[in-house]
Amino acid sequence: MGNENGDQLVETLWNRIELGIRKLMPKADQIDLFRTKALIKRTLKHIAIHRDSYSLDVADKYLDAGEADYRAASLLFECKEFALTVYHIQQAIEKAMKSFCLSIGDVSVEELSTTHRTPLPLLKIIEEKPGSEMISVLNSIGNQDYRVTVRQVKRLVNSDQQRLANLPLNSSTRALDIETLIRVADAVFTTHPSLEQKEDEVKAVFAECLPEYKESIVAYSSVKSGQAAGQCYILGVLTFPHESYTRYPGAFLEPQDYTEGLGIVQAIPIMIQRIPRALGLVRDVILILRKQVFQGSANNI
Repeated sequence: MGNENGDQLVETLWNRIELGIRKLMPKADQIDLFRTKALIKRTLKHIAIHRDSYSLDVADKYLDAGEADYRAASLLFECKEFALTVYHIQQAIEKAMKSFCLSIGDVSVEELSTTHRTPLPLLKIIEEKPGSEMISVLNSIGNQDYRVTVRQVKRLVNSDQQRLANLPLNSSTRALDIETLIRVADAVFTTHPSLEQKEDEVKAVFAECLPEYKESIVAYSSVKSGQAAGQCYILGVLTFPHESYTRYPGAFLEPQDYTEGLGIVQAIPIMIQRIPRALGLVRDVILILRKQVFQGSANNI
């Protein structure tokens, strides 16, 4: 399986899977079948990606470094060194993003060296690939405002990073603000239980259809991946513009501008509270993937 890409695996196995679904879910309507098919395709593509223990070891080391940045940010905040606090918050989130992208196979250890100037390429990866799982989680919540907010954020990431850097903590109008984005991150984290239940039902069907892949199927969690993607993406969006502004003068924001009147500084306690959650979710994804690597080696697939 390690040498076969996701699309080939889908084509190879789909007839078998569809027959199994219709046998095991005879009352499934077209919408259920469509959603099940989409989830299974994502899962097949996910477990088809070749991963190795070395990449996951490096991903763990990025998380360790991110935890050190988190501790540094907490100490610097106590000293009211706001610019450096924001910088280390940004670094903690960037390392969580690097760890996540590395662990899911969408970037190599070598490619990570190209993102040292800005984490923007990592945001693009999360937006385009595991972002579909983040959106799936948001869809389960049934809140249209959250999905509208994510679309608005994507436009700003691509076109107006200075506005992102200057977001207020909260706004009296319907304009985008930091608290709104934090609510989206919280909503992704507190996934509706019905989504996890539905995923478990699909995995049970899937595992019965493809018993040779049972361990990888059972270990995989699109919900967990979507939660990790959501935390990395939203917190990454809030912090990536500050990577250089917090350290170097001469731009529209300079280190001395990071005072208690700036939205991101006002948000420091909120951000510090949520960094461990983001790091922990990525760590969970890595543990899941280690099980897949181990099972793949055991089965020689």
